[in-house]
Amino acid sequence: MSRRCEVLTGQQGWQAIARGDLKTGMVFRLFEEDGAPVPDAEAGGPGRWRALADAMMGEDGQPQVEAEAIPESVVERGVRETGLYWPGGEQAGPWAPGRLR
Repeated sequence: MSRRCEVLTGQQGWQAIARGDLKTGMVFRLFEEDGAPVPDAEAGGPGRWRALADAMMGEDGQPQVEAEAIPESVVERGVRETGLYWPGGEQAGPWAPGRLR
């Protein structure tokens, strides 16, 4: 099985998409087969990337896309490191699952 891919949409937040359907300018994130987010190797945080070109089939038969990493903002990093909830994130504080306070 391959990594799961989600694309950021304006109204619905993160939506599942096939990697082969990525188009230039789309912001996306990837998840391993076990559901763990694929990290940004340089920043160390959850990876988000912007497609620089439409996805193409690679020589191995898997979709490939040229992309650039989108770094976390200072606010996003602080929220992630403290374990608080961030809209679209996977973490929530024990006092208010699913809400910011």
